Amino acid sequence: MANPSVPGYRVVSKIKDGGMYSVYKAEKYPYGDNSICAIKILLPKLAADRTALKRVKGEARIALALKHRYVIRTDRLITEEVERPCLVMEYFPGDTLKFLNMKYREELGNEALHRLAFQAAEALEYLHNQGVIHRDLKPENMLISPDRSDFRLIDFSLAQTASGLRWERWLRFGGGKIEGTVTYISPEQIQKKALDPRSDIYSLGVVFYELLAGRAPFSARDPAGILKAHLSQKPVAPRTHNKELSTEVERLVLQMMEKSPDLRPRDMGSVLRILTEACKKQGFVTA
Repeated sequence: MANPSVPGYRVVSKIKDGGMYSVYKAEKYPYGDNSICAIKILLPKLAADRTALKRVKGEARIALALKHRYVIRTDRLITEEVERPCLVMEYFPGDTLKFLNMKYREELGNEALHRLAFQAAEALEYLHNQGVIHRDLKPENMLISPDRSDFRLIDFSLAQTASGLRWERWLRFGGGKIEGTVTYISPEQIQKKALDPRSDIYSLGVVFYELLAGRAPFSARDPAGILKAHLSQKPVAPRTHNKELSTEVERLVLQMMEKSPDLRPRDMGSVLRILTEACKKQGFVTA
């Protein structure tokens, strides 16, 4: 099948297919060393879906405003002279955190794992400071450079903003269905309750658990069982699976995964302070 046509760009190859988009590697005209980019194109089956089209515009509005070293850069939304909406983004080669943790965990070592956790925390703190709740934090939405030194948080298709509101106020998002990814979803997302940034903190806690312990905190025979575990089951202490993990980081991860938002760290600044001190004690470089 031929690559799609996007005015002003030469689409080179497909990178991956997702639930809403196909992602392609492309070159921007005039072609040169700095012309490489990535283009997300809405799937053909969603071309006439009003909800999907609205979500693309919402993602573009959020993503275009985000400027941080650990957040994927989005450059433009193209809706004219194309069959389906396109988001033009920074091209960031590398593996997902999910793949890296599955295939190269032993090679990475504890310091590198903590550095990746720190970079993810910095990215999320920035999002929250901009008034954005990601709502779908997972290792598949985190890219790591080939030399394992750089990080990008990606995919803002479920993200929501809270413009003009204080973070202390509750926000109500979503309609009838649960939105998020089963392994990493927060209890309040499952229960369709009002969300605030602490929902993301829970999901990042699950990501941290999997990253540092080498396995997800909950497993079950089916997705319903995992959702039930998020609501009622206490995770096994991560040091059970990784004896090199410090008690301070273990305590932080478990606090991030508290069922009640009120028992979690109040914000990502608090998470970063604890993580920074724990890394310093162990002599880990996080930058």
